[in-house]
Amino acid sequence: PQKVFQSKPVYPYKAQQRNIEGYVKVKLLVRADGTVGEVSVLDAEPKGLFDEAALKAVPNWRFEPGIKDGKKVRMWVKVPVRFKLK
Repeated sequence: PQKVFQSKPVYPYKAQQRNIEGYVKVKLLVRADGTVGEVSVLDAEPKGLFDEAALKAVPNWRFEPGIKDGKKVRMWVKVPVRFKLK
């Protein structure tokens, strides 16, 4: 699957005030229609700081679904959600 739309997560206030950057690696189910189904956190740095923001943003993403035997299929993917200050 390829991302076609990716909304930016809301940067947590606490992290922004402390100038903390990081990432959350998520596992998500891309449905055959390109929408996101289940989402879970695999890893995060720093742990617990950006998880909630990532879990709220990712369900709004859209994908070009995976293709198997010429048909669109649902597929699990792992993607990083990066949090960087400007």
